[in-house]
Amino acid sequence: MPGLGHGFSIADLYQRESLVRLDGMFLRRLQEANPDLHQSLLKARSQPDQVTRPLTSEIAVGLGPVLDGFLAELLQPLALMLDVPGILAPRGDRQALRQEKVARVAVLHFH
Repeated sequence: MPGLGHGFSIADLYQRESLVRLDGMFLRRLQEANPDLHQSLLKARSQPDQVTRPLTSEIAVGLGPVLDGFLAELLQPLALMLDVPGILAPRGDRQALRQEKVARVAVLHFH
């Protein structure tokens, strides 16, 4: 079975123990990147009845860049195996790749 980044396998994604370990790795990454957001997420998890919609949105938006990088690292070995280079590029480069693809499709469509 193909391996994933961070020492995980696809089979690990079906095991609670492995998911808890993966979550812990992400939380450590989040704490390093944004300690305030890390604390907000932990508080929201421990007191879900106190979480407002605006807070949920704030946390979700804040998590985006950190989660983006973390998932790219997790999926990198699989992307290499499947030859999907765009997933390996930094976020800004992936946006540029998408724009380039849209431009190519537009050129093909209108010619």
